Amino acid sequence: MDFYIPVGDKAIGIQIKPITYAQTPEVHKWREWMRESHEKFEREQGGKVFIVFSVTEKSGAKRIFNTEVVDEIRAELKRLQGD
Repeated sequence: MDFYIPVGDKAIGIQIKPITYAQTPEVHKWREWMRESHEKFEREQGGKVFIVFSVTEKSGAKRIFNTEVVDEIRAELKRLQGD
């Protein structure tokens, strides 16, 4: 896990991966490994894990490629705060 955000007695996890990560050979093995790790985190911490894919612009600035993940993170935070 790259980061975690505590929410009361629970937490959500965030992993940041470069966009090339999704394009690597044998990505199914990585996804399986992460799935198991994410399930364990969710069981232990009560919150989901989100993967944020980053891209580097020509200017060198980094941005989130899968921007929909921001709304998913907000929804999970709200869910955990309501428990």
